[in-house]
Amino acid sequence: MRTRCVRLVVLGLLAALLVACGTGGAGTTQTPGAAAPGATAAPGGAVSNAVSCPRPLTFWPALGSDELDFAREQAQAFQQRTGVAVNILDVPFDQLQQQFIQATPAGQGPDLLYGPNDWIGVLAEGGFLADLTGRFDTTRYLTNTIQAVTYNDRIWGVPEAFEVVAQYRNTEILPQPPTNLADLQTAQVPAGQFALAFDITNFYYAAPFLYAVGGNLFDNEGNFVLTEEAATTWLTTMRDLQQQGNLPREATGEAAKALFMGGNSGSFYSGPWDVTDVRAADVEWEITPLPQVNGQDARPFLGTKAMYVSSQSPCQDAALAFIEQFTSTETGLAWIQNANPAHLPANTAVYEDAAIADNQAIQGFRAQAERATPLPNLAAMGQVWTPGETALTSVLNGGTDPAAAARDMVTTIRNNIQAQQ
Repeated sequence: MRTRCVRLVVLGLLAALLVACGTGGAGTTQTPGAAAPGATAAPGGAVSNAVSCPRPLTFWPALGSDELDFAREQAQAFQQRTGVAVNILDVPFDQLQQQFIQATPAGQGPDLLYGPNDWIGVLAEGGFLADLTGRFDTTRYLTNTIQAVTYNDRIWGVPEAFEVVAQYRNTEILPQPPTNLADLQTAQVPAGQFALAFDITNFYYAAPFLYAVGGNLFDNEGNFVLTEEAATTWLTTMRDLQQQGNLPREATGEAAKALFMGGNSGSFYSGPWDVTDVRAADVEWEITPLPQVNGQDARPFLGTKAMYVSSQSPCQDAALAFIEQFTSTETGLAWIQNANPAHLPANTAVYEDAAIADNQAIQGFRAQAERATPLPNLAAMGQVWTPGETALTSVLNGGTDPAAAARDMVTTIRNNIQAQQ
């Protein structure tokens, strides 16, 4: 699940689904023998037995089969510990946000939602989320992930995991990692091979270098602040990389990955979602941070997967107790070991455990996370993606002057945001 932008898909909800899976109302079942009131979290992240809810909690994620099974195991463990059941309804990702928006006002949504941080602007403004400021220990999680779930100086979710783009490097073609984009211009690679392959016209993958040249999309107040000057420098940098960095022209993401997996490119920029496929390839590789630009870090978007509590849930303390377990060190390690070897927990203690100390991929993405920009959770971010990709495509494939493309990009984004307000 890649977190890129808010996409609202208008979908009808089946009445039966709402009744069976809602936070309250007709059709909910009572949990016999619920524990005593007063949900608490024990010191050290262990969930206390003092958790209460008069019915099962409901939890809506969007997970693959192995991860869904893992979540159900966590729900069973929580029930055994507390007496409170957790019913899980796996909703398709492209329907999850809109179903939550439609169901919550009627009290028929879930107690718990699992989704990307770029939904927060819409969900918080709409009153769908409980404000979790001061209700959990933020020091357990990567600072960037806490920033990613913060909106208008309030915290709206508990970080569970993150995704970030880093550099996959073929250690045979490139024995030393390129530390600066200029290194790609001088890299010695065999004839017929490339120093780098990535989806360069995709704004998500090219944006790290916008931040490296001093660009910024939004300030701390949520104002759009990208200047034409910074956008011009960025587009010029991307053009020079394409022309001088030994890259294939017009490579899609899948084509770039195929080149890397086939041993035909020295590096490839992507996220943890490609770890499983790359591991299956016959190449020697490792994960290292993206190259700098003139000594400045490339800062890819850090997308955060978070646990949210519905504003309409009558069992918010019990929901937070389940989140405490679901984001614990023990759960994070088990997720990596049993469900998804490329899972990147937001809990910092996971990375200090001896069990994954030598997991180069996990630790490599963790290092890149320190040099990342939290994916903006503003509704206005939805107005950035298309103009950004249009500018890249026009410069890299159409020969447009970077300054002209930058002017069109910045003007279009600003006008679209104003029209949205």
